[in-house]
Amino acid sequence: MPNGKRRFVYLYEIVHKDKNDVRQRITPGFWGRFHSRLAGLKQEDRRLDYRGRRYIGHAYTAKSPAVDYFYFCKARPGADWPDVEAAGGSAAALSLDPDERLVEPIYMLPFRDENIVASVRTSGGPLPQSIESWLNMIHAEELDDGWFELWPVVNENQRLRLEASTGATMVDVKTKPDPQSDPAQGIEGGLEQLENEFPSASLNLKLSYGVGLPGEDDSSRLLGFVRRLFRNQEGTARLKATLLRPSANGGEIRDKIDFLKDRVRYSEVFGHSEDYPASPGEILEGLASALRKYREDLLEMAHDELE
Repeated sequence: MPNGKRRFVYLYEIVHKDKNDVRQRITPGFWGRFHSRLAGLKQEDRRLDYRGRRYIGHAYTAKSPAVDYFYFCKARPGADWPDVEAAGGSAAALSLDPDERLVEPIYMLPFRDENIVASVRTSGGPLPQSIESWLNMIHAEELDDGWFELWPVVNENQRLRLEASTGATMVDVKTKPDPQSDPAQGIEGGLEQLENEFPSASLNLKLSYGVGLPGEDDSSRLLGFVRRLFRNQEGTARLKATLLRPSANGGEIRDKIDFLKDRVRYSEVFGHSEDYPASPGEILEGLASALRKYREDLLEMAHDELE
């Protein structure tokens, strides 16, 4: 029997930032509380218009496996619908009922009471920026002085080094070619236009001040760019940076980080054949398998620290 589709499962942590861009602790169990809240909202209150695209999110409960999970999807424009091949080889336009439309989803499965979710998406499915916008929209009334962000789960040392940085002198990024991706969700500014013009090509960008130091404003803006790329690693094939951190003697340390090297992700097979879509149950089984591996990794790291 043919194998299913192998995809990477990515893990994200929900983070709250205050008006000064300082990370604030979130009480454990955020995703459980959000699931209950989302389930009680009307359909129109779960919709999001983001950068010209329509999104909607759902809180579901599955019986097998018995889990609560989130289904967040992006409507695919009718002009971008694929054709279908009928029996006999003739091609025809895809036909849906008037009240139906194609959507690109992401499935998100919480990890126990931790503020972490495992996620897997279709090739054109939502990226973190749109999910963040949706979360902030739903929690708008209680986020007057802050906002939520989704941070990739990485090596803890790497995350702390990024948070402690005051500037950057170099960033080296390569995007993944993805004809079905939404350029508006990818790298910003002029790169978005290039991705739109050449969606099947990868893009390489390196900004560097060499051995010199940029001005404080340039260094801070470049660090902000690095942090935004850090939160959108699914769209990158390479992401390296040289960051500036204060040293003990009052100077600055140049800290070189390869962000993808320590990214937490797991390869899972979804479904039983690449010719057929995986069922929601099969997708959830794949996410649950990834979370079991993550739990085993945590236990192994805790054991190593005790030795």
